Amino acid sequence: INFIYMIRRFLVDTKNEKIRREEEISLQAGILVGKLYDALIKEYINPDEKSLRSLNILCVRLVFCLYAEDAGFFESRTCFEDYVKSFNLPDLREGLIKLFKGLDTKLENRNPTDEQKAKIEKTAQAILDARAKYPESSLADLYDETFMPSELRKAHQSNDRAVMEAYGFAKDMTETEIVAELFKIYEKLTKESK
Repeated sequence: INFIYMIRRFLVDTKNEKIRREEEISLQAGILVGKLYDALIKEYINPDEKSLRSLNILCVRLVFCLYAEDAGFFESRTCFEDYVKSFNLPDLREGLIKLFKGLDTKLENRNPTDEQKAKIEKTAQAILDARAKYPESSLADLYDETFMPSELRKAHQSNDRAVMEAYGFAKDMTETEIVAELFKIYEKLTKESK
């Protein structure tokens, strides 16, 4: 019984320490958000209730992006930071509006970005480059599962990942699930074109 009590106490103490650290981080984040809010509100001339609400929403969205970046939800740990840095200060407002509009759009309704298109084009070119290394081989030879060249296989895997990201598909989707989603998109596009 004493051993169980000691384990329980150890777990509770560890949990309390974790809670204390999380509270400390939350307090520091709150101070930073307050500074951000104070800096932004200075840019408003006679802010009304609607302006203040918009400012609050902006701060929450910025905090969300910073958290998502830090937690690894974005493509890289500096994805949001890099995005912000890619704009000249006068253009940043439009860049954030575009970003938040994209984040507000359901995955199935998003169009691939220029960056995603470029990534797909680059990985598709890598497939062609890998094939070109084997001019004497037919496509049947190159795509034989047993003898497929490793650089061609890697190029296809990179291209698959780029396409999956562009469509917002989960990395663990099965081939059947992917085909089903592609048919839904195709069906939607054909209905829109009528």
